Amino acid sequence: DLRLTNLIVGNHRWFARTLPALLRPGERTLEIGAGTGELASSLARRGLAVDGLDLWPEPSDWPPGRTWHRTDLREFRDYDGYDAMLGNFIFHQFSSAELHALGEKLRAQGLQLLYHNHSFEFTQFDGKFGWDIFFENATTENLKCEMDLYWIQYGGQEPASFLKKYTGRVPIVHVKDMAAGPDKKFANVGAGIMDWKKILPAAAAAGTEWFVVEQDNCYGQDTVEAVTNSFNYLKSIGMA
Repeated sequence: DLRLTNLIVGNHRWFARTLPALLRPGERTLEIGAGTGELASSLARRGLAVDGLDLWPEPSDWPPGRTWHRTDLREFRDYDGYDAMLGNFIFHQFSSAELHALGEKLRAQGLQLLYHNHSFEFTQFDGKFGWDIFFENATTENLKCEMDLYWIQYGGQEPASFLKKYTGRVPIVHVKDMAAGPDKKFANVGAGIMDWKKILPAAAAAGTEWFVVEQDNCYGQDTVEAVTNSFNYLKSIGMA
């Protein structure tokens, strides 16, 4: 239930706080898989230009002046009319072949579809990682990686090796460190056990354009302090 998910995760507050800083005046956002429209309408009522897309009928309380696209996201033709998109737990319902087809349509509109991993993709099936099986069913052009390097290491794999294997397919990586210890907690970049002096050059060699610093849990540390520490570390090793 998206309403429960939005409540538990705090999506209304997070997007309302974050989107205005990312969007320029006049830019528009589309929520795909908008469900009941609860999140999109909440953001629209806060003054953000957010429209919704879902197979459900337009909600009775949908904000005036905002558009509700009642269609399958795989058939939608106007993605290029939006500057940002957001979605909650929608693409997990799609096979890699379906994502390949969606990626092809998006690419025709000047957009690129990326897949963000966690650790479960490194379960093996007949000797092959789920990750590799997934990407074998889509072309490099239509489905690229948004590699989360922490989760690759959490899954027992070596991030630099995976970056090399997917050269040309990794425009964005999530730079997130792992603290020492059995709990594998999140850490400020440079304060954990991950070998960034090896991993980040491997990312650059693989064609990565964006290093996105991320820390899922700061454990009471001020978030600005956490990201500042991470950024300063990246500067100290010549990667920012």
